Amino acid sequence: MITYSQNRFWIYWPLVWTVLFAIIMWTGSVDTDTVYDPGTVKLIPSLENTWYYAFILAASIIFPFLLSFDKNVHFYTRWAPLFKATGIVAVFFIIWDIVFTAVGVWGFNDAYILGFKFAGLPIEEWLWFFIIPYCCIFIYECLNFYIKKDPLLSIQHYITWILIPTFLVIGLYSWGQLYTSLTFLSAAGITFYHHFFHAPEERSRFFLAWIVSIIPFYLVNGALTGAFTNEAIVVYAPSEFTGIRWGTIPIDDAIYLYVFLLWIITIYEGFKKK
Repeated sequence: MITYSQNRFWIYWPLVWTVLFAIIMWTGSVDTDTVYDPGTVKLIPSLENTWYYAFILAASIIFPFLLSFDKNVHFYTRWAPLFKATGIVAVFFIIWDIVFTAVGVWGFNDAYILGFKFAGLPIEEWLWFFIIPYCCIFIYECLNFYIKKDPLLSIQHYITWILIPTFLVIGLYSWGQLYTSLTFLSAAGITFYHHFFHAPEERSRFFLAWIVSIIPFYLVNGALTGAFTNEAIVVYAPSEFTGIRWGTIPIDDAIYLYVFLLWIITIYEGFKKK
């Protein structure tokens, strides 16, 4: 088995993903405009203001940041590899975000953002790519510390070989739907790569962190997609995703998080071992 220090994940996978991204963008197009009404779960009128996205980010980061100095986990001692890994992966996901926003795959509702934009993205969206990984990797490290026995290690092989063909089939079947095809094919590719070039316990620990992260993700992304307000902060072109929503959240977003976190954790663990 190739170890983190020996493999070239940080070179080869970005190249593969960039080619996939270019092919999907070249062969696809956006057929409809973004929409602002995914439905509301529980309307909270006090959230109807331009600070809402910023408030979501602040509420997300406050407890993970304060608990980073916990005497057991000592998460603050891992900030260097975390920030390096997050910065590298954020480059690719921000490019993804800029392009998808420009062509209309998704967009942002000005009613809930401060109004400062760069390259078409609100400042809050730029911060999302650093705050959400911080929170999720904090969860990952807490699980590693407090759950000594890996509960998914014995079945990670089965999980892997269920996910790879599932992601692949959905991605190919959805070819032409820009968000779905890129997200699911990226998930298939990175899982396939990880299976052959990384140890099983690295993958099983990631699976556990992803599953647990889905819980706060549901709250945060639900807030972004209109669960508590008249309209959504992040809006989608109906033609470009599966159309399946978990509450107000497109199911594609959970797989987007999967790819984002696995990419970061892989590089993060590599930096930790140097």
